[in-house]
Amino acid sequence: GVPQHQKNLIFVRQGDKVKVEYTRSPVRVGRGRRGEAKKVEIPKGINGRPVDQANYREVQNAGQFKHGDILPGSAFVLGDARTYNRELLSVNTGKSSSLYKLRQAARRLAQSHQGTKKELVDKIADLVEQAYPSQKDNHKAAEAMTIGHFIVNGGCCRHRSAALQMALQSANSGLRQAGSLMRINSQYTRGRLGGAGNHAWVEVKLSRGNYVVDPNANNPKTGKKNRGFMEDSLQLKSKEGEIMFGAGYHLYIRGGYGTTVWRPKSLVK
Repeated sequence: GVPQHQKNLIFVRQGDKVKVEYTRSPVRVGRGRRGEAKKVEIPKGINGRPVDQANYREVQNAGQFKHGDILPGSAFVLGDARTYNRELLSVNTGKSSSLYKLRQAARRLAQSHQGTKKELVDKIADLVEQAYPSQKDNHKAAEAMTIGHFIVNGGCCRHRSAALQMALQSANSGLRQAGSLMRINSQYTRGRLGGAGNHAWVEVKLSRGNYVVDPNANNPKTGKKNRGFMEDSLQLKSKEGEIMFGAGYHLYIRGGYGTTVWRPKSLVK
């Protein structure tokens, strides 16, 4: 990997000389046949339109997702492809996507469910873990990949947490179709994992309190992914307004509900 202090440097070979340029944002560039830097082009989303300000609008604190949404990396700037140094994670609910099968399975599970809401949430979380195991495939940066594909130098927490949120949204559809009054109130949540870096998980509101479902972090006590109720006794609030709390085996630092998505303008009211 490239050291952090070198990520803003571009090395351009001109004959036997190497020209070094500095930029404010991390830049990913290719090389031409003679070693010159290539222009980074704007990629297209799953709707076939360029991922730029003409076709997408940035939506803050989105806890639920729609077909065509893009979950960008934390340092991405809409329309500036030089900042797209990881994959553009796209929500694709079409029949050709792996997410379609997961959503159908969650809907059927909800239609036939006879237990508690927590039991249903746990079953759907199990579906996600089975559908998206802990493996990674190597993909290019600035590629509009749908949920279910992973990139080696990017974490998987956005992928699985977004997939879980979509599955829970589909479960609500199944509950309505079955005539059930039960509804799952869930939100994709961003923040940090204690002792680690940026992270994402899902919080479900239950009668006992917020139930954290983390399809990424392991719980060594159970041998499974971490799940647990927010522990009120461990809640702390920082000067920045972040909430720190324990849930299951881990300590979480909630930066806010939801996340930033780039949504096709046709879906924004």
